[in-house]
Amino acid sequence: MTQAEAGLLVQAGPEILLFDCGHLIPERLAQLGIFSVSKVFLTHLHSDHTEGLPILWMNELTWESRGSTPLQVFGPGEDPPNQPAGTADLTSDVANDYATNTHIRRDLVEHLPAGGIEFQTTEISQGVVYQNNGVTVTAFLVDHDPVMPAFGYRVDYAGHSVVFSGDTTEPSNLIQYAQGTDVLIHEVLINPPGATDATDVILGYHTTPEQAAAVFNQVKPGLAVYTHIVDQVGGGGSYLIGRTQAAGYNGPLAVGTDLTSITIGSTITVSPCASITTPIITAVTTSKYHPASPLAAR
Repeated sequence: MTQAEAGLLVQAGPEILLFDCGHLIPERLAQLGIFSVSKVFLTHLHSDHTEGLPILWMNELTWESRGSTPLQVFGPGEDPPNQPAGTADLTSDVANDYATNTHIRRDLVEHLPAGGIEFQTTEISQGVVYQNNGVTVTAFLVDHDPVMPAFGYRVDYAGHSVVFSGDTTEPSNLIQYAQGTDVLIHEVLINPPGATDATDVILGYHTTPEQAAAVFNQVKPGLAVYTHIVDQVGGGGSYLIGRTQAAGYNGPLAVGTDLTSITIGSTITVSPCASITTPIITAVTTSKYHPASPLAAR
């Protein structure tokens, strides 16, 4: 309950963009007082990257906050045999599964706006997938085999950028697309010493600290940030940083935690959030964040 699944919120000018929407991501957004997200970019269709999407779509507050704007979802298409369904299948099935809820809340009782409960789904390929208000979002293929296609994303705005690896192994394609970026947010798996693909079934499609260090050294971002931290040894952030530095990367590095805020401008600042305790919606009480959200009661 103290750590949500995959989700990265990017605010660039007037644009509010969400990358992945795993379990507890809508609740984390509620802690920030953010309910009007209308653009979601999925890296791939694993459950830990999509479980929060139905809540973001149909919760009364998020629905009402979108008004007549549909929830735009960008993500991979199907690629049989390993990916028998794509993003359009996902959103279509969610809409069908909750058709009763939609009918009652839209047509019979609450009369919530009809446009806000629509999906607008785009299945993407590598390249620019979104441009508006000076913001450009570029998708690039990453290696998360057997999950194919899987994407990372780069967001450019006002001469600055952030790159999100998505789930991947050590990727040459990411290195190309991340050149010149201010912030590189990268997944990591902290594997036990001596683990191999044969002894650790998920090692083969994630990135070790040593592999990430090699990526960071080639990209040279203004700041590297770890996310999606699969800690198989219980070493924590200091151990993760230590292994990365021991592998030869000594540039700026941070370990992400829920509700960490990173501001990119003439300088890059990192503001960790206060510790999250149960109940999660009311845990954050500093003036920087909304202390309680009506989402918990709805």
